[in-house]
Amino acid sequence: MLLLQAYRVNEAIRSPIYNQVTERVVRQLLESLLYEQIVSPQLREEGKPFIFTLNGLHASGKRVVYVCKGRRTMTFGRIRIAKHSIIRMVEGVIEPITHPGQLLIELLPESGSSGEESHIAAMAKELEQTRLNDVLAQYERMLNGRPLIGLSFDELEAEAMDGHPYHPCYKSRMGFHYEQNYEYGPEFKQPVFPLWVAIDHSIAFASIDVEMSYGQLLLEELGEGQRLAFQQVLLQQDCVPADYVWLPVHPWQWMNKIVPAFTQELHSKQLVLLGSSTYSYNAQQSIRTLSNAVNPKKASVKLSLHIRNTSSYRYLTPHSVASAPAVSHWLSKLAEADPYLKQEARLVILKEYAGVTYEAKSEEAMQYDLLHGRYGALGCIWRESIHSYLEEGEQAVPFHALYALDSDQRPFIDAWIDQHGLENWLRHLLEASMLPIVQLLVMHGIALESHAQNMILIHHNGLPVRTALKDFHEGVEYCNEDVTKLVPLPNFSQIHPVYAQGKLDDYYEMKERSSLVAMTLDAFFMINLGELALMLSDNYGYEEQDFWQLAAAIMEAHEARYPDEQERFVQFDLYAPSCIVEQLAGNRLYAAAVERNHTVANPLHLARKALAQAGRGEGLENNGKGMLSYAAVQSR
Repeated sequence: MLLLQAYRVNEAIRSPIYNQVTERVVRQLLESLLYEQIVSPQLREEGKPFIFTLNGLHASGKRVVYVCKGRRTMTFGRIRIAKHSIIRMVEGVIEPITHPGQLLIELLPESGSSGEESHIAAMAKELEQTRLNDVLAQYERMLNGRPLIGLSFDELEAEAMDGHPYHPCYKSRMGFHYEQNYEYGPEFKQPVFPLWVAIDHSIAFASIDVEMSYGQLLLEELGEGQRLAFQQVLLQQDCVPADYVWLPVHPWQWMNKIVPAFTQELHSKQLVLLGSSTYSYNAQQSIRTLSNAVNPKKASVKLSLHIRNTSSYRYLTPHSVASAPAVSHWLSKLAEADPYLKQEARLVILKEYAGVTYEAKSEEAMQYDLLHGRYGALGCIWRESIHSYLEEGEQAVPFHALYALDSDQRPFIDAWIDQHGLENWLRHLLEASMLPIVQLLVMHGIALESHAQNMILIHHNGLPVRTALKDFHEGVEYCNEDVTKLVPLPNFSQIHPVYAQGKLDDYYEMKERSSLVAMTLDAFFMINLGELALMLSDNYGYEEQDFWQLAAAIMEAHEARYPDEQERFVQFDLYAPSCIVEQLAGNRLYAAAVERNHTVANPLHLARKALAQAGRGEGLENNGKGMLSYAAVQSR
């Protein structure tokens, strides 16, 4: 197997895919450096696009110049560089870009302290790993990939593999070697069999929704036969089953983190290996979340995984595991209590209804865990499956698939656009996805980190009808003075002591409502809608200003339904002239105690201003773009 994988890697690296992926990684990196103003270009306008020129320094001391074509978009000022337009010149001679980190090292040669330089080296390594992982994935797609259209939700989690269109380290997976990527990466569709372990109550924290018992959870996840078999394992080792709680562990995590770091607990039987799951699972795009491959309606499991992917390590903090069921229960009850969310939007909240985690019980043990990388290393959250919510005729797709391109470079949504008309389809999409997010923010004072992987679109034959939201344990914010009273707020200080010790802005509760607005604009509007706006512009010629004006018109129509709540719409101002978004490249490049952000123009502000000048949206209905197909635009 190892030799076969080695040949496979060699073939992939020597294929044309290698240059295609290299160009994407370099282009995406340069876009983020320009967007976040980490580098300062010289600009020259040449027709519609700009010519960006950046000066750098070769390791030998020679002058390096990077030149490319691009534009600044209306969509939060995002920078778009034209494909295959980046040229690198050393002392006036064009030379190839051989590795993505080369651009970083040459454009940021005077980056300050050695600590900052080490971050640049670390990011260069992540870029290289991103290139390798994506080359392997795209080569797999070329050999075995199927058209995206028509695939089920679970199949799309594997096949819609292009990753984050904005983050430069979109597929880094630091910690995986290529053979582990083949084994556990979603693109390779290998069955994953989690290991089950038992943790002594003295070092465990278990939390479960009030509507379910722990025994019921184990019975549903394991079945009676497997549950009894695991119980027998404990009895054979002279352990009392009632003294333990059980949870699944990712096989990579067991081998690379649990065994090396928890030898004492394994020796003392505070931690006991029970055996392997009899169910096989499939890795979702987040890698650490696994879907049940045998019964898709069964829960998916989110597992601690000490790899670094995009911006963070994928372990599970004990306090967030403990609070996950309470947060989900709260949001679910709220969605049922709000007439709009329940009856019109029919919003789905995929509840994280149970969690088990290892947790140190003393300050000394906590410090030991932090020092030895044990903190958050052993945990699981059970989440409801989207399949249990789908009604007759409904299908689900990951939201990020909406701006994906198929292997022939046709948009995934092309057949839907052709069938329903672009603007008609887009209007349904905005109503189904945007309005529930606005309702939660404005009417209930709750912001969700509802970026691509945390939202699912539910459709009828491609026409959007509603959405499902997920992943709440670390992605919810509220301000106490503004949060809804419709459903009681969980008492987080009683759920876990860390919340009682925390300050405002540390966890769920924010000091300023502006934090909630910023999260909503950054996560949902810039990532989810922003990527869609840019894809429609690039592939269908649908102008960004039309996209954002349609979004603003739909929001204003929704606001008009609540004349008595106008003050809240003003307080949670989604139309502010500018907004703060996270620096994805900057946070990787520089060591900082706080998250790096930058201020960008808000397209909703410009859109509402244009609507006011045009008489509140007159003329938006029939601008002639609604029926254009991808094929028609491309044939122009």
